[in-house]
Amino acid sequence: MEQALVMPLMVFLILGIVQLTMMQQARIMLEYAAFNAARSGAVYNGDPDAMEWAATLSLLPTMGRTDSWGKLLKQAGVAALTAGVGKLLGKFHIPGVATKLVKVEIVKPTKDVFSTEYAKHLDYKQLDFDDIREQAAKDNLMSIRLTYFYHLRVPFANHLIMLFWFGSTVGALDRLHSIDFVNPKMNHASDLVAAQAFAKGKANLRTALAAWKLGYDYFPMTTYYTIRMQSNLYKANVIKAAPTGG
Repeated sequence: MEQALVMPLMVFLILGIVQLTMMQQARIMLEYAAFNAARSGAVYNGDPDAMEWAATLSLLPTMGRTDSWGKLLKQAGVAALTAGVGKLLGKFHIPGVATKLVKVEIVKPTKDVFSTEYAKHLDYKQLDFDDIREQAAKDNLMSIRLTYFYHLRVPFANHLIMLFWFGSTVGALDRLHSIDFVNPKMNHASDLVAAQAFAKGKANLRTALAAWKLGYDYFPMTTYYTIRMQSNLYKANVIKAAPTGG
């Protein structure tokens, strides 16, 4: 009797610890990926594609096994294929849903700085990275936001963590139903609808909800990094990587 009562809780604790540890590793790798993404942007004119690929390469160990050259190349191929599919889906402009597992947004500077006198001599299309004027130096600090949809893989723990994250995010924990440690779920007639309404304009939450309904648990992680430009920042890249909501 005692074993029957304690065993489910112990299994949940063990699985939960494993999944949370993997999430912490992904969080540490995300900080490293943000540095590499920002560094790539600093030397490649703020190119969001270069930044996203640099971040993706840094995050490969969190996507699968990379403990040999063969497995590393295989994982890189899968990541490249996933990025290609995401880029293709992005052309359909699915409202409010992100299509990339790794997304880079340029938070600062905004496109407005290209209309100032500091960009005049470059036809208002670039910022001179070695301009020594005080305001120009400030504008050449590029801040990026890196978002990573981390795939939770530990059975049972992944679904339960996502469930409580949704409930906490939308303030619906008091409306969660059927928490029985066997088949936890939200009441789809009320809580999930409320979560979807709350997610309007919040691409990360909306994307996680869409994946969750399809049976996939992708937990959005976000971090920021600021770096001084070491090449001219292009206005076209700033517009291309403008924030789209979180």
